[in-house]
Amino acid sequence: DTSFTVVTITLNHAPDAVSPANSNQFVCALTEIRLPGFTATDVDGNLSTKVLTGGVLHGDTAYFTPVVGANTLRLVA
Repeated sequence: DTSFTVVTITLNHAPDAVSPANSNQFVCALTEIRLPGFTATDVDGNLSTKVLTGGVLHGDTAYFTPVVGANTLRLVA
């Protein structure tokens, strides 16, 4: 008696995370800023999470309260 099992492997592609270009902003107060343009796509259609450090993501818009100096927002998909 013989039995065979074939396992077919499909390689998952890495998603593309895109954030807007660096910018300088002059503000009168350190209040919330909303910055659009944070997107992630996945050619396999199985993107499970998008995580933004340095702010909170609502759709494709980052909400953050700035500090004086550089504010780094990092999108990981």
